[in-house]
Amino acid sequence: MEIDYLGYIWTSHPQKGIYKLQINEAYDSVSVVSQFVHFNETGITDVSKLNNRIVFLSGKALFIYDYVNDSILPFHKLNNYLGEYRQASQIIPFEKNLYWFVNKNKLALFRISIEFEPTLIDEYSIADANMPGQDLAIMPLGSTDFLVSNRNGITLLKKPSLNVTSDTLSVFIKHAFFYGKNKSTTLCGSDENYSVPYYMNNVTFSFSDPLSIETSSKSYRYRITEIDDNWIATSSPEIRYYYLKPGTYTLEISSESSSRISHKKFTIKPPWYLAKGAYFAYLVLFLLSVLGLYLYIKSKLHKQRQLLEFEVKQTTLETRLQNTNVELMLTLRYLIQKNESLENLQLEINKVKESPGKIPARFIKNLDSHINKGLELQTREWKMALNNLKLSQEGYFKRLKEKYPRLTNHDIRLCSYLRMNFTSKEIAHLLNISTRAVEISRYRLRKKLDLEHNINLTDFLMQDGI
Repeated sequence: MEIDYLGYIWTSHPQKGIYKLQINEAYDSVSVVSQFVHFNETGITDVSKLNNRIVFLSGKALFIYDYVNDSILPFHKLNNYLGEYRQASQIIPFEKNLYWFVNKNKLALFRISIEFEPTLIDEYSIADANMPGQDLAIMPLGSTDFLVSNRNGITLLKKPSLNVTSDTLSVFIKHAFFYGKNKSTTLCGSDENYSVPYYMNNVTFSFSDPLSIETSSKSYRYRITEIDDNWIATSSPEIRYYYLKPGTYTLEISSESSSRISHKKFTIKPPWYLAKGAYFAYLVLFLLSVLGLYLYIKSKLHKQRQLLEFEVKQTTLETRLQNTNVELMLTLRYLIQKNESLENLQLEINKVKESPGKIPARFIKNLDSHINKGLELQTREWKMALNNLKLSQEGYFKRLKEKYPRLTNHDIRLCSYLRMNFTSKEIAHLLNISTRAVEISRYRLRKKLDLEHNINLTDFLMQDGI
């Protein structure tokens, strides 16, 4: 049972919950009884008082009464700072701002500041299994010892040194406020390590000196070892750092009244694209890119090699075709000349036949027979050469027909002979027409090809573009 600073009496029952009793003005009866039954689930088993504030113990955490909203709430601040002693089964006042916390077979003496910031003074482990639990009493015994007793027995312990010096206490980091990009978070000082996203790279640390209650000194020094080369002095209980880069930092704080240095590690996590997993992904992407580039270059080189081989083959074929055309042209010219010679010879023989002479008729008849056979053989060779010429220039005929669809087969043959640089007389023999007819055909062909007068027909047809 406890009485708060407003005169309310607080008591608890393991099954029925928490009761708040209000005494009448005559202090002879209870005028109002308030019951908080919904807290039975939390297992609240005891009521205690810290710095004139009512707190409730559940064996798992501490709770506090909110006078404004008339409700019982978890005492987050003290729970975060006390560690395992938030599960205390009993709180025993000792001296000014000093309280014993009983947790199973452990005793801990804490200094509780006005702001409910605990500082551990000393801690004991009691080996006697019959000792603690609840209903403990702690009494000083002389200047160096104290007694711990309950219904089962008594334990004698050495009294802790209450003259707190610079060797026993250090600056207490209350919390850290991280913020950035319209987002923020507050982490308690009892947390082992802070870890926040990269965009919360501004931080404010709040801290206090337990000795400042007893001394007027409020001079501190601090540094972040990864940033500051020297200590920075301040009298403010808050320090700020802005725009911290991703990484792990160690904050060190000490006060003028304490030689101990408080350490707090915190981490600004890198953005996802700079995290270790991202670097691994970048490595995989890089290797895939290198592999893809290698395959692309290999494929391109293979295609270039194929194209080069095709061009070489094409060039070889074109060279062969050109040589064949030249051979055919020479063959045709030879045949033309041979045919002219045979025809001229036949004309001369005919003249000899008609004129009286001493040459035997039988000899002339045999000679005429040989000439006729030569002309027949010449005709077969002629047809074969023309057919080969047609086969060698099929591609040329096709391109010419596509570009100038008005051309007839006769025109295309004429183009082919002109392209081989035959004269009109030679073309006349090839087409078995007169030279005049060849000239007329050349004139008509120029009109169909829309050639101007200053363009040579043979040179035009010999261009590679056709």
